[in-house]
Amino acid sequence: MATSGEFYDDDQPAATMPAAQAGGGGLMNMASMRAFLWRQRFILIGVTILALIAGLIYTLLQPPVYSATATMRIENAGPQIVEGQDVTDPGIPEVDSFLRMLLTVMSSQSMALRVVDSLGLQDNPTLVGDVLEGSLESTPEEVRRQVAADLIQSSVSAEVPMNSALASVSFSSKDPVLAARIANAYVDTFMEDIARQGAGTNSYAISYLEEQIQDVRVRLREAESRAIEYARENRIVGDPIRAPAPFDGQAGTSQSSQVSVSNLSSVSATYTSSRAARIAAEEQWRAAAPVPALQLPQVLQNGTVQSLRSRQVGLEGQLSDLRERYREDYPMVREVQAQIAELDGQIAEAAAEIKNAIRNNYEIALRQEQALSRELDRVSDQTLDEQDRRVQYNIIDRDAEALRAQLGALLNRYNQISAASNIQTESISWLDRARVPQSPSSPNMVVNLIISFFAGLALAVAIAVLRELIDDRVRTPDELERKLGLPALGKTPFVSEEIPEEIEDPFSPISEAYASIRATLDHAVRREHPVIQVTSSEAGEGKTTSAVALARKYASIGRKVLLVDFDLRRPGLTKMFGAARPEMGIVDVLYSRIPLERALLPNAIENLDILPVGSQPENPVDIMSSSLVAEFIERYRGQYDVMILDSSPVMGIADAPLLSRHADAVAFVVEANRAQIGKAKVALRRLDDMNAYVVGLVLTKFRALEAGENQNYEQHYYNYNSRVA
Repeated sequence: MATSGEFYDDDQPAATMPAAQAGGGGLMNMASMRAFLWRQRFILIGVTILALIAGLIYTLLQPPVYSATATMRIENAGPQIVEGQDVTDPGIPEVDSFLRMLLTVMSSQSMALRVVDSLGLQDNPTLVGDVLEGSLESTPEEVRRQVAADLIQSSVSAEVPMNSALASVSFSSKDPVLAARIANAYVDTFMEDIARQGAGTNSYAISYLEEQIQDVRVRLREAESRAIEYARENRIVGDPIRAPAPFDGQAGTSQSSQVSVSNLSSVSATYTSSRAARIAAEEQWRAAAPVPALQLPQVLQNGTVQSLRSRQVGLEGQLSDLRERYREDYPMVREVQAQIAELDGQIAEAAAEIKNAIRNNYEIALRQEQALSRELDRVSDQTLDEQDRRVQYNIIDRDAEALRAQLGALLNRYNQISAASNIQTESISWLDRARVPQSPSSPNMVVNLIISFFAGLALAVAIAVLRELIDDRVRTPDELERKLGLPALGKTPFVSEEIPEEIEDPFSPISEAYASIRATLDHAVRREHPVIQVTSSEAGEGKTTSAVALARKYASIGRKVLLVDFDLRRPGLTKMFGAARPEMGIVDVLYSRIPLERALLPNAIENLDILPVGSQPENPVDIMSSSLVAEFIERYRGQYDVMILDSSPVMGIADAPLLSRHADAVAFVVEANRAQIGKAKVALRRLDDMNAYVVGLVLTKFRALEAGENQNYEQHYYNYNSRVA
């Protein structure tokens, strides 16, 4: 009686997992999303409602703030004609750039101070009264002025729409009249600054730059003449090696120098790559040299070796089965042994080839590195010789190059100042003055509630996802198979009515579910007169109910069934049949104090005998560890078609694992929405330690909505059958 031993490995490959597990759907689908929303509905709805309430309270507690907006426009004065330039029209993009620059200045501290001075805001109690401690008269004027400037600077905003010659200035305040005054004052102050700027602001700078440009041009012409004469006398072909010119952004190295440096760089890069490859190959060979070939990671991960080992494992399993039935000299046993030996040779040969390939890779990489090292030395010498011949020429050309950069910078600066001078001829005028706002701009109830809704929804989803991540309870048969690695025999629905009455009704959902589980179990356990143990990881998961229901289903198809209560600590079988626990039971039968017939519980179910516990023993573990259970099963196995053992839970006590040694199959019961995967794995591992054959899993108390399934069809189907009956 052995099980695969792989039910507690979540990381096993699909090839070794059951078909239901390997073929499971994705984690994210409509059913899983529906189940997630149903399970976390209270969190999602509650947190969202709380966020809406918080947003509503916050909005109601906020004081009203009024915003006033003033608008101005810039008028294009037309193209500017300057001697030595083409006719240019700045157009909307230049005007937009100009406005953005000036609006940045307008939002500065200096602009705020000027507005404060123009309106006398340092003495305004509405603006600075809440910030300053004490009376305004007791605070120095400079402090009040700075406080007022800081306040209006933080509340003013300027905006320029894209591709538009319009600009707007807005100011927000608790006082609507003050908001309109400050917005208009900002625009007035801004327009005063523009008006003070004249067309001749940059005339001195332009005149000075023209003189400098002319002087640099003369010096550059002389320096270039000296460089050309030196190159002709020394027969130097090509441009000198120099840094990129700052005014054109282009590299100045000559083509011949570029070729030499490129060759050196290419060889150096190839050598570096080859050296790295050699070091990696050497380290790989040093690590692999002292290790036996069959222990190398490359061998263990090789697909061919893994395939041969897989075949070998299969043959070894086949050999183990043959040895249980035949002797060593049996022809089929010898044939399988020969095949295993042949596979051993193939594996060793493949491992040796892989190890030799590692050594060959290292030797090839070493030779490549040595060849590239010699080539690198040759190219380096050649490049250095060429550069030495150009050193003097480069020194002479350096003066000319510096003059070229100086001339480019002067021309660039000259163009910038000329363009700025042209743009400053634009005219700025009022479009709309700020009016006293009649309604507050904030707080905005609708916007705040929308933000609160989405923030609450995001928080609710985060909390719900966190709960799902830390919750390892089982909810669906597919999840049960995927996480435990064992086939699911079936699932039973959650019912709120009395369980015994529901089981007795052949058309009830739970009765039909156990009928399906009985059929699956009957197909999985092919032994005659099987002994089936029903257990679970913890109490209350439905193992006794499952044992009773399976016993009734076996009896209903004409099988003679013995249902034994082996839960010697907390027996509950008699309660399922509405009877009182007798004084004599399974313990007395085990010790041969009474015959089996005297200990059976009276019942009216045909083909079903029920053996209760009777008086609870003081030594349940001793009884399970002794040979009494095995003798009992062997004594009465032939009298019954099926023997079902209702055992204690696995966790915390040793009774169920000890009993599983004598059962032909173990049906492991897991309660949906309660049982935790970690505990179930530990329980199954304990059964596996006893070589128990866990034939499958039974998921009890299944709730369709918790699993994201639709239960309408199932309910309508059962109701239909009940009406027909």
